[in-house]
Amino acid sequence: MQHPTTTLPLTIGLDLGSRSTQCAVYSPDGKRIEERKIATTRARLQALLERFRGARLVMEASTPARWIKDLAVELGQVRPQLLNPVELRGSRFQEVRTQLFARAQLVRQRTSLVNFVRSEVKAVGESLPSCSTRSFASKARALVPEALKEALGPIFEMIQSATKAIEVYDRRIEQLSADSFPQTRLLRQVHGVGPLVALGFVATIGTPQRFSKSRMVGPYLGLVPRLNQSGKHDPALGITKCGDHFMRSLLVSAATRIIGPHGTDSDLRRFGLQIASSGGKRAKARARVAVARKLAVVMHRLLATGEAYEPLRGSTDIAA
Repeated sequence: MQHPTTTLPLTIGLDLGSRSTQCAVYSPDGKRIEERKIATTRARLQALLERFRGARLVMEASTPARWIKDLAVELGQVRPQLLNPVELRGSRFQEVRTQLFARAQLVRQRTSLVNFVRSEVKAVGESLPSCSTRSFASKARALVPEALKEALGPIFEMIQSATKAIEVYDRRIEQLSADSFPQTRLLRQVHGVGPLVALGFVATIGTPQRFSKSRMVGPYLGLVPRLNQSGKHDPALGITKCGDHFMRSLLVSAATRIIGPHGTDSDLRRFGLQIASSGGKRAKARARVAVARKLAVVMHRLLATGEAYEPLRGSTDIAA
């Protein structure tokens, strides 16, 4: 059976790279009329799109794709039977993620500086008391050996500056959540999910309808085991770690709080403690990842339905 054909406009295919992009232009009948490599810059891509104004654009979903999409009039594909369209995250969600990434960068730098100070003090046979990185500068500065105070003074200034900047980001995250992303309140119903995790999840997932099933979020974030089957050999492997590393780490942190000593009773906590009960560090690590995966499913479900969170829903159903 021959299907009716539809006339397509010119089509531009882009193989995106961080520095250079291979581009090919196809005529409406599918013939390649131009192919060359250009720099992955706004000026060069804009010049290409203006030369072939109205052309469809085919490209992979990657970091440059976000700003390239804004230059294009229409997204499309040359052979729909070979390509699956991907919905890119909205600009406003990406802007929020930039705020979260900036905060995370400051947290990493502060941690590195704190570790450096502790290491240098330990090298002269002294030690500093345990405390959080947030309070480290105020509690530990006066306890540094006199011989190191001059050298480490500027480092303490940087730690204090980073702490103040992180506090600004924290207030901004709270304000953003309240003013622009009220759906984060749905996610903060779950014990262990704070403003950072809730806003990060909303910004990462974008529109909940992107996922037809909540169970798809786990694989999207790389929270499912890798497979390496060969005949009867089916080893237990770690997670794929594909997808968004930042959001995956936030979910694992939330899972750690859920199954930690201060966690409240819930299906998620009982599930994690059961896995961890086999003992050992590996069992606890598996429990954190498993709870993070289930947490992602629960959070997506809350976003998609807007329903109230029931901590012991599964246990209640079983009892009934």
